[in-house]
Amino acid sequence: MPKKSLNKMKGQKYAVIIILLKGSQTLLERRLPQSALGNHFLFPGGGIEEDEIADPVIALKREAMEELGIIPVDFFPISTFTGELGTLLKPFVVTGWEGEVPDKILDRGNPVFWQDLEIVAKSPLPSVQQIAKEAKKFLSNNL
Repeated sequence: MPKKSLNKMKGQKYAVIIILLKGSQTLLERRLPQSALGNHFLFPGGGIEEDEIADPVIALKREAMEELGIIPVDFFPISTFTGELGTLLKPFVVTGWEGEVPDKILDRGNPVFWQDLEIVAKSPLPSVQQIAKEAKKFLSNNL
């Protein structure tokens, strides 16, 4: 039986956001037209399950493996945001990982590509803008 996500358990949706950084570039996925937020460019990530809410790092590692086939080894949480669909977003900046980043999201097939954070910060989606700005701030303070 699949695990119940917090989406169904508590009424509030939670998601982990994976901000892979390679210099000043970050990995984005382009959502397929028929999906939620279709045709938009978003950071990879996914739902936090009920048993992961106390430790979202577990969700980060699970989602990174499911979506990208990588293992985050250097990662840092940044501010929590509310997404366009009301989901509480828990982003992590990931500066080091094991494995090769694929050319598409493994569990959905959405194409992925590297984009400069300056451009991502101009996204039409407020949550993507906010997360990109926080990632830029992280970069300027830590790397």
